[in-house]
Amino acid sequence: MNRIAGYLSTHGVPENGCFIFASADDIRIVEPPVKLCQDSYRWGKSFDYEKLNELMGPQERVGLLSINMKGATVSVKEGDFVRIIQRFSSGIPGQHNQGGQSQQRFLRAHGEAVKAYVRRVKAYMNGVNVNRWKLTGNKFLVAELDSFGGND
Repeated sequence: MNRIAGYLSTHGVPENGCFIFASADDIRIVEPPVKLCQDSYRWGKSFDYEKLNELMGPQERVGLLSINMKGATVSVKEGDFVRIIQRFSSGIPGQHNQGGQSQQRFLRAHGEAVKAYVRRVKAYMNGVNVNRWKLTGNKFLVAELDSFGGND
C-alpha cells in the first residue's frame, strides 16, 4: 500500500482514473482511454481484467441531443460515461400578450426563428466527432433535424 500511495503522490491520479494491479512483487498502474465512472476494489489470487478489456476495446461514441422550443443540450456518450458538451438557448419568441403585429407576421417571424435555431444546432452537431446520433425531444424539431439526414 505504501508503494501505491507513494507512486500516486509522486505522479498524481490520472485524469481518466486508473487501474492498479498489485502483488507482493509488482505494481502495475494502467490509465484507461476513457474516464472511469465507478470505484471498485477487488482482491484475490488472480487479476480481474474484464472491465479493463472492455475499456481498452473499441468504444462507440454516440451523440445525444435533447431539443425543445426553449433550448437544446448536446452530449457525447463513450462507454458508460456521458458528458454534456454544449447547451443552446433557442431564441424562439414565445406567445405574446400585447398587440402590435398581425398573426401572419408573428407566425412568419416564429418560423424563421425555428429554422435559424435548427440550422445553428445542426451546424454544431456536424462538428462533433461521433459514430451516430440519438435525438429526443419535440417531434417537430427532431423531424426538422432528421430532414438534414444522418441520424437515428
